[in-house]
Amino acid sequence: MAAATNIPTSGTGLFQVLLAYEELAYLLHLLGVEPSLGVEDSALAGLPAEQVKLALAVAGRGLRARRLVRDDTNGQPSVQNELLAAVGTVGFPERIATVYHWAAGEELPAACYGYVRSGHAVLHQRPGPNLHELTVYSTPSELIGALLRFCEAVNTSSTGAGVLHLPVPVLAEMRRQAGEPAAAGVLALLPDQAQRPVAERFLQTLAARPRVTSFTTLRSSEPAGVASREFTFLQQNGAGWLLLPSADRTQVMDVRAGDAAAVQTLLTAALD
Repeated sequence: MAAATNIPTSGTGLFQVLLAYEELAYLLHLLGVEPSLGVEDSALAGLPAEQVKLALAVAGRGLRARRLVRDDTNGQPSVQNELLAAVGTVGFPERIATVYHWAAGEELPAACYGYVRSGHAVLHQRPGPNLHELTVYSTPSELIGALLRFCEAVNTSSTGAGVLHLPVPVLAEMRRQAGEPAAAGVLALLPDQAQRPVAERFLQTLAARPRVTSFTTLRSSEPAGVASREFTFLQQNGAGWLLLPSADRTQVMDVRAGDAAAVQTLLTAALD
């Protein structure tokens, strides 16, 4: 695979802020937006309306104490420009990436979100319960670099040419049996035995308990509505694989060699 280009190795962004859930909900409320993607696990869920109102009022005072919000001459809340751009991008995104990343051997994933709107690009992470960290980048490409760092994406050695066209039940069986003594037997389920050499390399990666990252992207495309795409990235022991729904086959996944450069290309098409 070609080496990925223009992927920052680090970066803090133009602006970064850590907010409690109540603070982010307060800011979204000012914009007339209900908390949604990435903000849906409400710390206020189930509370009586009066308690919610009180919690948001306290959050507003906390933001004023941090000089992130002030009251104008008419007594109306005015949000710091950088914070307003960040929260506005989260509340009214034109393009979104949702990323779930399982580190090697981990049962539960870490999650992050990328939002793009009108030149603003925001990374949204949740470093702790009811905490939301927003980082603003100057371009979508810098946001994509941050997403690649989040999923530990690297450029790997080639896993060989060829594409597997795997029916979803066969792929599920390969995942289930990977690493078991009789795992090789699952290769008999391949619809095309000519794909066996590629399938053997893929099965070896599955058996090594790879890092797994699931991506879902949404892009507004007027007048057609919203275009969505899903893909999964596996990497372990110098091997990387991309799993994408087949473009022309129902209930079939295309499995091909992939690395950070390939993921960057897919995210660029969705977010940039």
